[in-house]
Amino acid sequence: MKSFQQVRDILSHVHRVRARMRLLTEDYLEETHDELLAGYLAQAALHDAFMHRCLAGEVDEAPPAALNTWVQYADIKPLAEDTFEQHQNEHSSSQEILDKLLAVDQRILEIYQSVRQRSESQAVRDLFDRLCLMEEQKTRAKAWGQVELSDLESH
Repeated sequence: MKSFQQVRDILSHVHRVRARMRLLTEDYLEETHDELLAGYLAQAALHDAFMHRCLAGEVDEAPPAALNTWVQYADIKPLAEDTFEQHQNEHSSSQEILDKLLAVDQRILEIYQSVRQRSESQAVRDLFDRLCLMEEQKTRAKAWGQVELSDLESH
């Protein structure tokens, strides 16, 4: 279902998701006995905290007209709900945990790209260009960390 939402509401939702991701990552970190995974999760928590601050900074600096812009967008409430409801269990592999975290990052990037493409406002497109760039860089860094962890686990 498509609906209209203000840019500020979409960014507020992503901000809440980031906060929940950080808590989820910290929970995984407390529960794991795998030192390699713990190192990766600690780095991922730092990345998520950084992105949370970057998003807050972008919102603070954004022109009010951009934040008040309405865009047509699919319902974003389902974003990451299943991820947050399914905590790590004793059968979760490191790869499953990492895949779950990266899937949320990818979904956030898709939201940013969609809003950027649907907006007619140059200020909104500029804002989401910056957010896309930050998210792509962070996701790439997380993915490389995941590859390194996978390589270390296989040796």
